[in-house]
Parts: sequence; C-alpha cells; structure tokens
Amino acid sequence: MKELKQKAKKYMENLENQVKTQEYFNNKAYISKLEMKLAYYSEPYECKDKLDCYRAIAEYLAIIRESLRGWEGWIREVWLMNEFSYEDLKKFANELRRVAVEMLKVDYEATKRRQEILEKYFKEKGIDIKHQPPYGSIQHA
Repeated sequence: MKELKQKAKKYMENLENQVKTQEYFNNKAYISKLEMKLAYYSEPYECKDKLDCYRAIAEYLAIIRESLRGWEGWIREVWLMNEFSYEDLKKFANELRRVAVEMLKVDYEATKRRQEILEKYFKEKGIDIKHQPPYGSIQHA
C-alpha cells in the first residue's frame, strides 16, 4: 500500500509539473499576443461612421472580457497569486480599481444617454412612463 501511495504521489507531481509547463508556454504565447494588441490599440483611432463605432465598441468589450477571464482564472490559483509580492499585488489592485472606475464612468454616461433616448422615444410615441413598474419588476407572460 505504501508503494502505491508513493507512485500516486509521484504521478500527481509529474502531472502538476506538466500542467505548469503548459501554463508557462500558454502564458508566454499570451504575452506575445498582448504585446501585439498593445502596439495596435495604442494608436489613436477615429470611428468612420456609426456602424464602425458599434463594431469598435464590440471589439473593445471583447478585449476587456478576455482580460477579465484571465484575471478570474489567476485569482483562483492561490499558489500563483501567493508568488506575487505585496507591492505587485497592491499595484495591480490599484490599477484595476482605476480601470474599474473609468469603466463605471463610461457605463454611467452611456446609461444616462440611453435614458434620455428612451424618454424621447416614449414622449414621441405619447406613452406615459410615469406609472411604469420599478426596474426589475416587469412580469413576463
């Protein structure tokens, strides 16, 4: 039984090393991908028309989503996060907070503008929206 436990332990260690080796090469490839994206997206861009702006917004949201998925994966890897220094983690936390606040500002401005558009729509259609149910309470048949 002891020999079987030792074999199982060695197997698990080898498996863990294989997984970390794969993560290493995936990480290395992702760094190259990020470098290319940073070079490309760091250049100023002016939307050509409304459709191009829509496409650009969708593209930027996809970039943000991909990055968030990566961070969400990392944060669950306690052994990895533990290897970062306190200063590194503090820097990342502060930077992510800044990005989160900037995203909230964009979200706030877009949502306010959307509200104005909706109010204009209802006014033009002659729909009284003063007596509508509060957010989240609409019942679907």
